[in-house]
Amino acid sequence: MKIAIVGIGNPLLTDDAIGLIAAEGLYELNRYTFGCLLIKHSDDMLSLLNELTEFDVAFIIDSFRKEESIGEVYEIKFEDGKLPRFVSPHTLSFTNSLSLFEASKIKLPKIILCGISVKDAITFGDKITVEVEQKLPEIIDSLNKFFNAKLKQLELLN
Repeated sequence: MKIAIVGIGNPLLTDDAIGLIAAEGLYELNRYTFGCLLIKHSDDMLSLLNELTEFDVAFIIDSFRKEESIGEVYEIKFEDGKLPRFVSPHTLSFTNSLSLFEASKIKLPKIILCGISVKDAITFGDKITVEVEQKLPEIIDSLNKFFNAKLKQLELLN
């Protein structure tokens, strides 16, 4: 079973980098257990989806802006009909890219999409905000629990 842990973000837009940082933390906790591959992605979503075609499961982490719950981790469910627009300024949205791949019948992995609530993902800066940085251990712990629960649910764990 090939599993990708994917961090999405722009390392030059303050909290938008949290997807990259949190994915790396999650990868460090699980790389020997599951043989996961880490993908840190700051490019367009079409190229990411193309890269994911070789995996069975993709655990994707990105930021979204919800200041009243900074540092909270949320599963973004596809079946809700509407995916929230992540705050990352990517060329084509993840939702639109995913629709193109599905319409073309290209094999995609089981995608689990996780959002981390942040304070500021639009200001130029190479550091995450203090508020998000203080919650980083909790964020990675929450992601790890969620990741392991999802793998168990997919019957990839005993």
